[in-house]
Amino acid sequence: MERDYHKPTLRKVPGKTSWYVVVTKPKALQKGPKDKFIRRSTGTSDKRVAEKLVHSKAEQIYKEFDKQLNADPFIAFVRKHWELDWSFEDYLSRPPLLPLKDEPEARDTRKLAVCEYVCNQNDTFDQRLAENLFQYLNKKEAAVWKTWLSYGENPYPISIQQEQIDADLSEKAVQQQKEIHALNKTGAPKLSEFIEKYEEDNYRWRSISSKEKGAQLRRLHKVIKLIGDIPVDQVTKPRVLDVARAP
Repeated sequence: MERDYHKPTLRKVPGKTSWYVVVTKPKALQKGPKDKFIRRSTGTSDKRVAEKLVHSKAEQIYKEFDKQLNADPFIAFVRKHWELDWSFEDYLSRPPLLPLKDEPEARDTRKLAVCEYVCNQNDTFDQRLAENLFQYLNKKEAAVWKTWLSYGENPYPISIQQEQIDADLSEKAVQQQKEIHALNKTGAPKLSEFIEKYEEDNYRWRSISSKEKGAQLRRLHKVIKLIGDIPVDQVTKPRVLDVARAP
């Protein structure tokens, strides 16, 4: 990810004994004139030790910036094109006025109003930007946005339709490839069967919280999604390396 954040500084904070790593927030994350900086304690009053911790503490802060700025791809995209003098993010956080019905995951019309504002902000409707926005809308939202733009029966423009078709075909091809390489010649249980037995092993989980148990099981299911539901005796070193390299 390309970053353009401010460099960290090491400072003393009044009333504190430890040194602090301080970084100026990106303007998009500043909520006011008194909200320009973020700081993290090094946990030491020894400046030489603190200086060695600057990089790691700054990296923690930068990762927080990354998460906040890119948590919602729609917001990240609109932010790049927004030129009006009011905050569309504040607008999105208001109570919904006209919710889109029938689908619980559908956002209300605030999101679509932001789409309309960003496409009309220069007094000329930006058709190209309007079509790019479809990739951030679910089907319910896209259907409404389509009526505003007068598209045909499918709620997405042709370019987005083709991207969806290509993505579906790619996913099917990957799954088929995994199945081809997972011919079970030894009768060994598949990973999914192994996980079921693993989950039912009360002795294994006797001293582990339900939260941590759930987290471990989710990681195992992620492995299956990555390398396929193959027999356990086909979990070879190359496949283990694939898992290790996965984000």
